[in-house]
Amino acid sequence: MRILMVLPELAPFYKYSRLGLGYNLHNLIFNLNSETSIIMPFYDQMRTIKCRKIETYDDLSLTLYQGNIPGTDKVIFFLKPGDHFFDPFYGNHVDIEQVLHFSRGVARFVQNHPFDVVHSHHWQGGLVPLLIRNLELHVRTVYTFYDLDQQGPIEPGDLESFKLSEKHLNEIDKLGNLSLVKLGIIFADDVTTTSRHYTHEVQEQEFGHELDPYFLQISNKLFGINNGVRYGEWNPAKDDHLLIHYKDLAGKREVKKNLQKELGLEVGEKIPLILYGGRLTSENGCALVLDALPDILQLSVQVLVYGTGDTDFQIQLKEMAAEYYNLKVVVGYNNDDEHRYFAASDMILLPSREAPGSTLHLRAMRYGTIPIARRTGAFVDVIKDTSSRDPKGANGFLFSSYYSNSLIQIVEEALDVFHESSLWEQYVKNAMAEDWSWKYSAKQYEELYQRFGS
Repeated sequence: MRILMVLPELAPFYKYSRLGLGYNLHNLIFNLNSETSIIMPFYDQMRTIKCRKIETYDDLSLTLYQGNIPGTDKVIFFLKPGDHFFDPFYGNHVDIEQVLHFSRGVARFVQNHPFDVVHSHHWQGGLVPLLIRNLELHVRTVYTFYDLDQQGPIEPGDLESFKLSEKHLNEIDKLGNLSLVKLGIIFADDVTTTSRHYTHEVQEQEFGHELDPYFLQISNKLFGINNGVRYGEWNPAKDDHLLIHYKDLAGKREVKKNLQKELGLEVGEKIPLILYGGRLTSENGCALVLDALPDILQLSVQVLVYGTGDTDFQIQLKEMAAEYYNLKVVVGYNNDDEHRYFAASDMILLPSREAPGSTLHLRAMRYGTIPIARRTGAFVDVIKDTSSRDPKGANGFLFSSYYSNSLIQIVEEALDVFHESSLWEQYVKNAMAEDWSWKYSAKQYEELYQRFGS
């Protein structure tokens, strides 16, 4: 089966998205067994890559180049406009005309080359399924959306030059306000996102971002396939970022003591260390954490906050750290430190408003760090609390109401378990036993692709 991945970014060529899309798609592609090719825009930042010109679409002012992902035989194609490059399809001032231009080139490429499945990603790939359907090609289309914060709004006039059939124009007329995401979910043969639970949430008004009626309409072709984790990189038993490797709670406690000394915190395995960080933004629950911290810090705990984000949040956190001896704030991001913080912490706060594709909880759990998360998105797919069908398999804590009192209450519940040594050890064992590798995710995508032959 021949698969074409249509991507706005891919590591190592270009990485931008806060979703970690460039890395995640790289990991997915290298775990697929199908014959997979990739096509992406040729950005100015990529001008030094090794590739060769193979086709020119003069009527579209586009040139097709072919290269390989460095160190592999995996083929990747790049579309380049005229005598310049595409501007990155990210940031606050994306030129939607360039995104449409790229999509037109992808459709021409698929028209000229045989593929069984074309799988386009994120809002930038939303037009591709419609264009392929309009060409009446015997190609199955899969469209993956990652979140709904950006939808790529367009006007009907933006589609006038695509020579769409009257049938498709009539369908589009019924859609009201247009966006690339809306076109993707309506016209793709199958639609996926990065969480099983999120597929249900987007059918509700709270999470649907005004697309919930359309998700209800396409629910029979909507699938959730969770992102995976590279356990070769995130593994406390052989992590190069750690001075002490471990496979159980006893080893983890030694790592924790070392970090407590380093940060100037009281050293003691019975003092719970709670981690929060990454992106210090409202979407990531930073405002909620700030509201709850004064009460949490009264609970005989230690809290470590790290990361970058909203300047006001950073200032407030630093001011609070000056007031509380048991709060440490590290502004900035360092991959080495993140590994060490995951390994040393007992718990991690994950109070995101939405979490369709998060893997923070998966990485933390492999290190025996117990998630305290909002009951949303990918967290629900993995985290089992005592209310789950298998309370003996509990590996974390979930809360629903987005209020500081709810966060404080769930932290108190986690601390009660922490102080029951044997019970806490079982939570840690359960968490570390979770297996969400990319091989598992890739297998699910391949099963979806096989629907083409059914």
